[in-house]
Amino acid sequence: GRILVAAVNEGFGRSICAMLKACGIASRCVQSGEAALEALAAAHERNDPFAFVLMDAAMPDPGGFDLARRYHEAAPWLDRIVMMLSSHSQRNDLARCHQLGLKSRISKPFSRDDLIEALQVAHCGDQAGDEVIGAFDPEKSLTEILCEMDAPQRKLEILLVEDNPVNQTVATRMLEKIGHRVTVANNGEEAVEAFDGGRFDLILMDLQMPVMGGLEATQAIRAREARRSWAIQGDWRPIPIVAMTAHAMAGDRERCLEAGMDDYVSKPIRPADLVAAIGRMCEPVSDAGVDGDKSLLEAEGGDGSGVADLGETRALFDGDEEIVQQLLVVFFRDLGSTLSELRGAGARGDLVRLGELAHSIKGSVGLFGAQRATEA
Repeated sequence: GRILVAAVNEGFGRSICAMLKACGIASRCVQSGEAALEALAAAHERNDPFAFVLMDAAMPDPGGFDLARRYHEAAPWLDRIVMMLSSHSQRNDLARCHQLGLKSRISKPFSRDDLIEALQVAHCGDQAGDEVIGAFDPEKSLTEILCEMDAPQRKLEILLVEDNPVNQTVATRMLEKIGHRVTVANNGEEAVEAFDGGRFDLILMDLQMPVMGGLEATQAIRAREARRSWAIQGDWRPIPIVAMTAHAMAGDRERCLEAGMDDYVSKPIRPADLVAAIGRMCEPVSDAGVDGDKSLLEAEGGDGSGVADLGETRALFDGDEEIVQQLLVVFFRDLGSTLSELRGAGARGDLVRLGELAHSIKGSVGLFGAQRATEA
């Protein structure tokens, strides 16, 4: 069916129509709410209604949210209205979408793939949870794909960090369909806050987001984990972080590794790729292997002893607690960049630099009674 594109900016509207035409979808573009209502009325009289309305949230009344409000009592209509949200007003616009029951929206700017995914989510409507979000493979439904895969051995608590509402919806329903529980963060800053306040088995992290990007958020989380590993010498391990990006550019893998990410999937994300990445990160460890509840630092000793002993540090400085705290501040201030450089050297296979960094780290942690690290 045809799609009505209501965009304030004529050039923007024409670019959307071009995206749709490239996919074999007919469309009509209007620049005002009045023109949109006239087009809808004329289509109704011809018994040839539009399949979807792509509505610019910034369009003045009677367009934008006012048009959606007019059809508030007609739920099927709301499933076929896709709101195009501006990034600068996204938070307020999302609240209005929830208020009106608008489940389909997309943030500007967006790609053709993003647009098609949004239309497919809108097409599923309220049945999406029971039927299909065919956003990733036009030949098979999501339900068919996931039914072909093994069910997860355990339900995971997953933190999904993604700023695009459509991508949030698709990924959340995909993960929930295979039995996992999902918490959504809209940007890196919210991800760090969620990490501080909850317990998660895995983080799916978009790279390009407003406020704080995925790389910066990952570095912040890894720095927090480093501090926790000193305070918690028992059941602790770093959380797996899987990068998600629509731009599979040269150097992305290295940048992700340097920031502290563990794996990488490209957008548009295919269910098989996502399930495989989760399996690689969260496969249960065999009983003969390392205890799954302990980090690699703890694997050999078994009892968690020797990770650190601040008592030795205090004895070294005659019990001067102020000096001990100053040393800790300096150590943790530089730790994030040191770990990033360490991962980067590992990704490049730079054995000389790895040796230099290891020697430097051993010298630093030796001040804090980290016997197992200095003897490694």
